[in-house]
Amino acid sequence: MQIEAIPASHVAARMDMVLGVAKTGDAYEASLEFNTDLFDDTTISSMMDQYLFLLDALASDKSQRLDDIVLYDDQHLLQQLGFDAEQHSILALNANQQSMLLDQLAHPDTIQNAYGIYADFPSKPDLDTLESAIQLVVDTCAVLRTRLVECALPAADMAYAVMPGQLPVALQVIDLNSEHWASYSIHDAAMKLMHRPYDVLRDALVQYYFLHRNEQFRLVIACHHIVLDGASTYLLMERILDRYNKLRGGLQPVAQSQLTADEGAAHFLNWSKPLADSVQVRDYWRQKAMAVEPLNYSPSANYRNAAAESPFGDIVERQSLDHRQVATIREYCAQQGINLPLYFKTLFALMVQHYCRPDSGFAFAEFFACRRQPWAQSLGCFYQQFPSVVPADVLGPDTTIAQWHSALKDSRDSAREFRTLSLQAQQQLMPVGRAVFMFNYYNFVSHTQVDGDTIQPVMSAPKVEGGIQFIIKETATAIELELRYDAAVFNGLQFLSRTLHLNEQIQFEAPPAAAHLQFLSAAEQMRLAGTPPSAIAQTDNVVARFQQSVAQSPDHAAVISEQETLTYAELNLRANRVAHYLLDNGVRENVRVGVCLDRSTDLLVAIWGVLKAGAAYVPLDPSYPKERLAYMVEDAAAPLVITQECHLQALGDLAAGVLCLDRDAAALAARPTHNPEIQIDPDSQIYVIYTSGSTGRPKGAMVRHSGEINLQHWYLELLGLTPRDRTLMISAVGFDLSQKNLFAPFLAGAAIVMPSMELYDEHELLSLIRQHQVTWVNCAPSAFYPIAELAAADGYKALTSMRYLVLGGEPIRLTPLYHWLTSPNAQVQLVNSYGPTECTDVVSCHVLDVIDSPDQMIPVGKPIANTQLWILNHNLQQVVPGVVGEICVSGAGVGLGYINRDELTQQVFVETELCAGKLYRTGDLGRVLPNGDIEYIGRKDFQIKLRGLRIELGEIEHALKALPGVDDCLVVVHEEKLVGYIVAEDEPSAWREALRDHIPEYMIPSLLLSVQQWPLTPNGKVDRNALPDPDAAISDLQVYVAPRNETEQRLVAIWQEVLQRSNIGIQDNLFDVGGNSLLATRIVSRVKKQFEVPLSVRELFTAPTVAELAVAVGRAGQARHIPPIQAHSGDEPAPL
Repeated sequence: MQIEAIPASHVAARMDMVLGVAKTGDAYEASLEFNTDLFDDTTISSMMDQYLFLLDALASDKSQRLDDIVLYDDQHLLQQLGFDAEQHSILALNANQQSMLLDQLAHPDTIQNAYGIYADFPSKPDLDTLESAIQLVVDTCAVLRTRLVECALPAADMAYAVMPGQLPVALQVIDLNSEHWASYSIHDAAMKLMHRPYDVLRDALVQYYFLHRNEQFRLVIACHHIVLDGASTYLLMERILDRYNKLRGGLQPVAQSQLTADEGAAHFLNWSKPLADSVQVRDYWRQKAMAVEPLNYSPSANYRNAAAESPFGDIVERQSLDHRQVATIREYCAQQGINLPLYFKTLFALMVQHYCRPDSGFAFAEFFACRRQPWAQSLGCFYQQFPSVVPADVLGPDTTIAQWHSALKDSRDSAREFRTLSLQAQQQLMPVGRAVFMFNYYNFVSHTQVDGDTIQPVMSAPKVEGGIQFIIKETATAIELELRYDAAVFNGLQFLSRTLHLNEQIQFEAPPAAAHLQFLSAAEQMRLAGTPPSAIAQTDNVVARFQQSVAQSPDHAAVISEQETLTYAELNLRANRVAHYLLDNGVRENVRVGVCLDRSTDLLVAIWGVLKAGAAYVPLDPSYPKERLAYMVEDAAAPLVITQECHLQALGDLAAGVLCLDRDAAALAARPTHNPEIQIDPDSQIYVIYTSGSTGRPKGAMVRHSGEINLQHWYLELLGLTPRDRTLMISAVGFDLSQKNLFAPFLAGAAIVMPSMELYDEHELLSLIRQHQVTWVNCAPSAFYPIAELAAADGYKALTSMRYLVLGGEPIRLTPLYHWLTSPNAQVQLVNSYGPTECTDVVSCHVLDVIDSPDQMIPVGKPIANTQLWILNHNLQQVVPGVVGEICVSGAGVGLGYINRDELTQQVFVETELCAGKLYRTGDLGRVLPNGDIEYIGRKDFQIKLRGLRIELGEIEHALKALPGVDDCLVVVHEEKLVGYIVAEDEPSAWREALRDHIPEYMIPSLLLSVQQWPLTPNGKVDRNALPDPDAAISDLQVYVAPRNETEQRLVAIWQEVLQRSNIGIQDNLFDVGGNSLLATRIVSRVKKQFEVPLSVRELFTAPTVAELAVAVGRAGQARHIPPIQAHSGDEPAPL
């Protein structure tokens, strides 16, 4: 080949490169003309060499595919990379090695591919001989001389393994008594050397150390996974010790054959390369991915075992099975027709299912040594990692252990021809959770005799970021179980001992189904079950206790409101008249009576009147839509509704009778005032609370008298209530949390303060706390945060009377309360209460004794008296402490079920062997903490509690789908706000207003976003994580328009203060910038005070921008100054 310059006038000089080919006789001549400004002689020479090489390859086999042609032979590659081809060999990386290289280059500080093996000597070996033995092995195995070299050649791999013909080895001897190593144990020193970051393009990839201190001696081989797999490390250690023995005995070690030593990796590469990530392989796993979900485990810092943690965040736990136990397992496997790896894989799958609670099929990573001829005894990186799929059909309650074995066997056999999926492709194709579960079975663990002593090498597996590795090490006489996990994403929770507990049950108890396996010991089951409920006196009920308080303190204030104060005697007298009225109109035990009243003295008169008649009351919030109120009255079969004239329009036309306490005052006054002679059955209904329903209709949960009196015993004891105490009624009467506060003051002879506010008003509430020296408050956290915020202005002096703040209905955010609770003026005890409506409001509580930080986790605590809480899996088995499961309730508080919802009642009020009576499945997720407290995690389904109110997102979706033009919808919670995503052709501005005719204001999403189509997960479900970001959507919607006058400026200031958001323009819709019904009431309250105008929340809803609200405020101000119409008398004509 010759390179010559051509004149600038030549036609080729005007082009960058021209290849000319001409036939001369039976031969061809080629000329390459190129622009010297773009290419130099070296590049052109390399290109022509490659061109000729490619022509030769094509000519040698005309049938081969272009994709299969090797573009560079070893000699060319080595020359291009700057190595002497006679002194070096070169090898391409296999698919797994390429994935590891990419991972290492992308994350230079990672240690997840760094590991090693070590062997302890009972006495100090001859170090010169040991180093010679290592050198002999390295001399005969080119893989141990590997260095990785980057390659920038076109169409070549990004790096290659280059191996020099010889490589001197140094055994690095480390005296652990030296200053640098003195603080390390021999084990920690070995871990530090093996598990460290590698610069894979510069560092030696296999290194040898000898550690010693006093009488401790350890040989350590540290390596990168890209060079050696697990089996190879054992083979390497075995060969070094074998050479050492021979050298010590004066024997000449026999060199390994060149095939075994040098060519095994090449054979593996040639075998695996055409299979790796092939179309067939990717299609197979793409199909499998459709049926599995990512595994997600929720770790708890309370279970983090820092003492056992290694310097790099891994924890390693081990358990052993002796030869007798192994023999029993082998016999079982023979009977089942399975092998040991499949048996332990089944145990692992059962444990993973228990810890992660998948709802459908799932997969974990499995390792396969892939040791076959001709590389079976070679050193290198040959292992395959592939997904082991557990199909959904084995997760049912009736699946036998044998069926689990069979399903995993079928999954293994099906995947046999498709294991060549690279690590990179697995990350792309398979669902990936926060934690990566991995199963590895070592059947290559060996031991060696050295100087008459048995040496058992120990491999320290590489750390996997987010990984949980279950490693089984099989030896001739025993099996060792090893659990190695990333402490940041997993809690061990006695994983190995529980695995062995499963093994014992399978071997000796033969459970009929996998669902019968117990993951807890008998002692744990008893401890977690707690104390069984005790009987409650048949005659004990809230009515009897109230009447005792009346007899003891008839003249003591019972109810305090702005309009009036009722003594116990007065309240009892008026309630008795209502009770007799109800009895006269046919109301009896278990008859449900509607109560549609605001917070007032009349509300308490009505409720006590219903209970004294032996009936149950149904709270009806006057602010609910007419349609919803009518449905609740009809569904409850209430023959009568107690209300006031001002609410008749809200109720509309009802089939039920109506008792207006104001309109029918004369009829009530004619009724007797003595206590009705009614015997209350403890199992009879006391009240019905309607909660959101997934079908689009609310459902009525029935609570019994015995549950309420049990709750009151706990409540009164917790708070230590006396006649001197006063509480403030903050929450709406329709909220289950409110009910106990309607009873507790009157059972202790205390008083309740009823605010007169129509809307939530933290100013009025704080004023009432200060004025009446309120000693305890019970409400949702969201309802108290604004009060604490307001009280900060005077150093929380207005709250000094408070002894207890009992919060419930939603998780507590401590930050808004932190400064108050830690201030000198705080004498209050914070109580976190938890409980579903269906179980008499509260089933557990936690008193916060120590406040460490504003972001500390507050558990829901331990069960109250005569109540048991269970954390169960989908088969209603107790889960391991620390593992997330469904919170279930048994005991005195469990209610009677739902009105007219027999099927739903049977689904969630179930019979079980765990307890006597019904067990209620809350649908909430939680876990047991080490001290026995329960931590609330969230909802199992999409039912939520927001601002203390139970909301079925399905009900909101049902209402949205009923709107014209809406094809589909989805409602989610984003930062404590409801967000609705709607598939529709357009975005009608009337959506929100139309929703108000169907659902309460608190259920209307703060933001409604239109999407063209749903983003989907690989298995066809809506990918909620890929939905448009609500915060970004708010920013996109906003076109800032500044306030134009003083009124708008003042309104903008109020909005920004309440919404905690800056740059609010006068055209921004309240509900598009994060508003909700609670925040709307706070805005209206401030507007009324600042502008001194009458304004309702409804007006804000119809004028939801600052500009529109300013107009409404202006109109209200003008109306305030219009003189009243005067009555005209006399004979003169009235003026017009």
